[in-house]
Amino acid sequence: MSSPPSMAELFPSVGPPFFGRAAELYGVAEEFFRRAGLKKNEKVIVLTDTRKDADIIQAFFGAALALGADAHILISPPLESLGDPPLWIIEFLKKADLVVNLLTMEWGKQKSHQEVLDAGTRIAMVVETATSILKMRPSEKVLKRVENFIKIIEASETLRITSRRGTHLVFKSSHKPAPNLNGLLDAERKVKWTNFPNSIVSFPFIPESGNGVLVVEPGDVLIHLRHVVRDPLKITVEKSRITKIEGGFEADMLQKKWFERWSDPEAYDLLHLSFGCDHRAEVHPNVYAPMEWESYAGGVLFGWGKVTHFDIMVTSTTVELDGKPIIVDGKLVHPDLV
Repeated sequence: MSSPPSMAELFPSVGPPFFGRAAELYGVAEEFFRRAGLKKNEKVIVLTDTRKDADIIQAFFGAALALGADAHILISPPLESLGDPPLWIIEFLKKADLVVNLLTMEWGKQKSHQEVLDAGTRIAMVVETATSILKMRPSEKVLKRVENFIKIIEASETLRITSRRGTHLVFKSSHKPAPNLNGLLDAERKVKWTNFPNSIVSFPFIPESGNGVLVVEPGDVLIHLRHVVRDPLKITVEKSRITKIEGGFEADMLQKKWFERWSDPEAYDLLHLSFGCDHRAEVHPNVYAPMEWESYAGGVLFGWGKVTHFDIMVTSTTVELDGKPIIVDGKLVHPDLV
C-alpha cells in the first residue's frame, strides 16, 4: 500500500535572496516577541526544516537571542504528511517556554501538538512567506478590528451568507465565545497558540445547524490546493457537512485531489467558519500566501475537517448577522469594522 502524497509542498519554502530582507524580518520578529512578553532566559525553540526560508529562521532566532532568551534552532528534514515529530523531540519541546513552529508541513492538528501545549509551552506557527510577514506585521488597526468583530459576533443569533451567484447558507449561534486569532501570542490575554500573521474571527455555530449552498466563485481560493478558482463550483451543505460537490474542473479537482486523497469521513464536516480581518491582505492568482488569503478583510473562510483540514476562502459574499449586513459583496461595511 502506497503512502499518501506529501503535504510538504503545500507550504512555502525557499525563495530568492533579497539584500536586507533578513534585517527587515528581524524587526518584525522582535516586535512579535515583545508583544508575547518574552522574558530574559526563557527557553525558545525555533522548530524548522530544511525547506524553510533561511531569512525567516535567522530573524526569529536572532530576535530571541537579542531579547536575552535561551534560544536554539532545531532543524530536520520535512516531516511526512500528517506526521508527528519523533517522541523524543516532543518531550524536548514540552520543556520549552515558547516554540516558533516554522515547519513547512502542517503540524498543528496532531495529538502531539496539543500535548506540547498542555505541558505549558506556548507555540507560534509561522508558515507564511517573508513577503507576507513584512506586509502584515502587527497592526493596531487590525487588532482593534478583531476585537470589534468578536463583540459583534458574540451578540448575534443567526448568520446568513449569500452571493449574487447563488450562495445561500444559514447558521445558528451556539453562544460560545468566538474563536479568534490576531496573529499574536498576546501576553496580557495569556494566549497559548497563534498563527502569525493570521487575523480571523470565527462564528461559533451550533454543530449541524448549517444548511444551504456555497458557490465558490472565480477569484476565490482552494487554499490547501494552492488554487485560485476560474469556474464556479457548487457545494451543498446539510447539517454543516458537505454532501455534494458540483461543477467542472475545480469541483473534480477538489473531490479527487483532496477529499478522496485521505479517505477521511470527517473531512467533509465544517470545523470553523471565519472572517478575515486584515485590510493589507491580498489574493493574487500567482502568489501562494495561505495565511494572507485567510486574513483577507471581507472574506469568509470555510474550514473543513479536523485532521485532514481544508480551507476555502470566498471573497464576494454578503454576510448578515441577525439581518444586519456586516459584509456586502466582499467588502466590510459595518462601521466598527471598516
